[in-house]
Amino acid sequence: MGQRIIHRLSVANMKKKMGEFFSMPDELVNLSIEETFGLVTAEALVCGSPAVVINAPVNPELIGPGSGYVVEKNDVKGILLYTNKIHQRGKASFSEQCIKYTRENFLKNGRIGDYTDV
Repeated sequence: MGQRIIHRLSVANMKKKMGEFFSMPDELVNLSIEETFGLVTAEALVCGSPAVVINAPVNPELIGPGSGYVVEKNDVKGILLYTNKIHQRGKASFSEQCIKYTRENFLKNGRIGDYTDV
């Protein structure tokens, strides 16, 4: 019983630390061209950090209106342009949309019904 409680506290503490970690950056730049879901991007977004991602499978679907930008593969100028846009506007101007989009589209409770419908 005691180990189970310690494990739960450890998991809760880890989730809190990860939330703090993903909330720290002004934005996430995910240059992966082979994602199966993009969990790191989704975690950053749900913590209010906008993202710049490569236009490759799954990545564009993670970026909702006002939550970041999608650039073409090898478009270094585009990456710089959009990271600068985020810095100019400020992270705070993206955060609400980032959180809203991920909660509406990627939280487990909202998706279970979609899967059972299919």
